[in-house]
Amino acid sequence: MDTAFQLPTIDPARCFEATSCLLVKQVYETALNFDGADLSKVVPSVASSTVSADNTVVTLTLNGKHTFSSGKPVTVDDIVFSYQRLQVSRPTRRSSSTG
Repeated sequence: MDTAFQLPTIDPARCFEATSCLLVKQVYETALNFDGADLSKVVPSVASSTVSADNTVVTLTLNGKHTFSSGKPVTVDDIVFSYQRLQVSRPTRRSSSTG
């Protein structure tokens, strides 16, 4: 069985294909998770969340238990940075040369 594959990226803000996304999920933790396929059931991870009564604001509260591999604690600034990166990221396109 051939298990070779190309891995375009393990950058969580740039993984737009299955192989990278599978690996990213194993390497990085997310602020929140979902209960299986039910996207209406939020499960805390790095943070817990509350939603405003009008469903327009989600407030995340860090649990203070997570650190980076360097030992530096995960801060709210790190979460904000990550979400801002996701907002501006676009899929990377692989180019193929013919000729």
